[in-house]
Amino acid sequence: MITFNNIGRLGGLGNQMFQYASLKGIARHHGYEFATPPRDIFIEDASMYLTPVSKDIYWWKMSTHLYDCFGLDKKNKVGLFPNQVVMERMHNFDEELFNNCPDNVDIFGYYQTPKYFNHIEDELRDDFTFDEELKSSCEDFISEDMISLHIRRGDYVNNPNHPIPSFDYYEKALSKFPPNIPVIVFSDDYEWAKEQSFFKPDRFSIAEGNTTAADLCLMSLCKYHIIANSSFSWWGAWLANSEKIIAPKKWFGGDSVNKNVDDMVFGDWSWI
Repeated sequence: MITFNNIGRLGGLGNQMFQYASLKGIARHHGYEFATPPRDIFIEDASMYLTPVSKDIYWWKMSTHLYDCFGLDKKNKVGLFPNQVVMERMHNFDEELFNNCPDNVDIFGYYQTPKYFNHIEDELRDDFTFDEELKSSCEDFISEDMISLHIRRGDYVNNPNHPIPSFDYYEKALSKFPPNIPVIVFSDDYEWAKEQSFFKPDRFSIAEGNTTAADLCLMSLCKYHIIANSSFSWWGAWLANSEKIIAPKKWFGGDSVNKNVDDMVFGDWSWI
């Protein structure tokens, strides 16, 4: 059995979806069982399972976005297992790890490429299914042709490793679409978005006051996507089977500026 004991402690919902999908993709590729940690685990409960790598990680309660959004702890095996840790060695696809991953290990990292899970896409679309009540309410809000535009702020503000794309990027991205297509703007700082003159009310609407799950569900119902350098809007586009995806060429900055992100690409994808 392979595990991802840190899946709730390395980022929010978008990162967790990559980690879950890659764990399952690697397991299916080899015919292994897999498990994710229980939602209520604390450092005191987990201490016997920790390795030197993970001891510095287990210091807060697990972030349960993945389970809250999709109920995956009810669909799959959960538990903590004292497996040897296998580290992600690079940001792009690690073919050696994918093809030679041994059983009974705990994978660790971000695994942000669909190459780890393209072969189980149908399974993942079943796993990443929204609650019917939520989906129905979101469908009432989204028109047939709509552009999802995402601006990630929050922990990206003044963070040199995660530069926020400029309005110049969004303007160039919007120029790739007919000007009559309505745009819904998603941001973790929607109050800031509402104050920006760039988002004129005759074309733009701001998604505000929603849960993380609701925002992702709304994104998944849009036909086109202008994403931020964010795993969250990446998944919004993936779930939508988006007909066109525009992404910022500068995904990282600072010490991470040279990370290879080419393996994140899927579908009708354009870098700007």
